[in-house]
Amino acid sequence: MQFSSGRGATLMALVSYAVVTGLGFGCTSAETATGGNGGNGGNGGANNGGAGGNGNVGGGTDHWMPVVEAANIVSTVDDAIDAAPDPDGTMIYFIGQTRAGVGVFRVSVEGGAPDPLVVGDPFVDPRGIVVSHDEQTVYVADTQAGSGGALVALNLTDMTAAVLPVTEGLSPTAVEIRELGEQDQIVFAGKTARGTPAVFTLAEGGTQVSVEQTQGLVDPDGIAVGRDGSLYVTDRGAGAGDGVVLHYEGGPMPILVDANLTLGTPAGIAVLTDDQAALTSALDPATGTSQVAITFLNTGVHAVFDETIGANHASGGLHRSYRHNVYAWAGRTAGVYRVKVSPPVESSTFGGVGG
Repeated sequence: MQFSSGRGATLMALVSYAVVTGLGFGCTSAETATGGNGGNGGNGGANNGGAGGNGNVGGGTDHWMPVVEAANIVSTVDDAIDAAPDPDGTMIYFIGQTRAGVGVFRVSVEGGAPDPLVVGDPFVDPRGIVVSHDEQTVYVADTQAGSGGALVALNLTDMTAAVLPVTEGLSPTAVEIRELGEQDQIVFAGKTARGTPAVFTLAEGGTQVSVEQTQGLVDPDGIAVGRDGSLYVTDRGAGAGDGVVLHYEGGPMPILVDANLTLGTPAGIAVLTDDQAALTSALDPATGTSQVAITFLNTGVHAVFDETIGANHASGGLHRSYRHNVYAWAGRTAGVYRVKVSPPVESSTFGGVGG
């Protein structure tokens, strides 16, 4: 993992592993690193306590490097564009393509053959997927389903899928679930009838779609919900580069979280259960290989995780399970992955950045 920041930072420990399509078994052991003082130098800093170099962080103590474990879980479904775990992180639901058409599939996080749930109609161009907190429904954002694009609800009891008529014409691109009192709320990105990029809300079982946000949006492509119900949105068209991460805390204007990313397609995003960091699906701007960017929200420190998933050349969606720091990530060229992030270590404190 590589870190970069211009400020001092308090970083959590990250012990991550991915369950991946197309690779055999393998792992790397955990390392405890004590940083040096930062500044010019070689390969010190976060790696072995010397002077910082190559963008690693100097100074600080007790940072756990990632542990990555890989296993083949899916090999028969192409172009996995988005994936989401169930609330307990035991099953992964994902959008994929087979000879029979595009549809929704399910696989255990431990691997095995994927189970096709609904393939073909009503799906046309599904882009985003999420599982309801009661585990009864999978919601899919489809830019062309119904008339002008719509959300599709897949009933996990009878395995039937139907367009939600109230969302037709809104060209949904991403979808997430937000806990709102005793009733969950569907949050999704798309466009209004007049073509204005927006984030919408719809109560589960409801009949009224509301526009929640439009400010700062150009091409919203991913949504995550913070512990306080605030929204994190990736936008591929905003900013001067290759997209941005925005945070809507309740007011109309967003806070810029990160503008130094080459976002995936779709630009999946998830937030740790303690809201300390946002994970964003991205690409290495130099090599074009896949990575997950980790932005620590209280400091602005930026890290990159690419172990195992770097085998991909196209990054897709990213979602966290409702109850745990277990994530599903879609690698569009090599399959579906599980990524797990460890709890934070409160004593992990970093100083200056190496050259």
